[in-house]
Amino acid sequence: MSRYQVNPRFSWKKLAEGCVILDLEKGSYFTLNETAARIWTELAGGTAADEIAGLLAADYDVTAAQAAKDVGETLALLSKEGVVAKC
Repeated sequence: MSRYQVNPRFSWKKLAEGCVILDLEKGSYFTLNETAARIWTELAGGTAADEIAGLLAADYDVTAAQAAKDVGETLALLSKEGVVAKC
C-alpha cells in the first residue's frame, strides 16, 4: 500500500471539471482533468494508491489493471515535478 505526501509548497483548488495545482515558490501551475483530479483529491486526503485505483475502477467502469496504470502514471508525473513524494 503506497502512500504519498503532498509537498507543502503546492496549493490546489478543485474546479468544475478538474483541478489546478499551484507551485507557490515558482508561480507555475498544473491543470488536471477530471480523472487526475480525482486521483489528486484522494491522494491529498491520505488515501493509498491502491485504494485510489480501486475507487477509479468502480467509479469509471474500467478494469483494475487500467485504473492502477492511470494512478501510477499520474503519481509518476506528480513525483517527477516534486508535487508529491512517496512516504
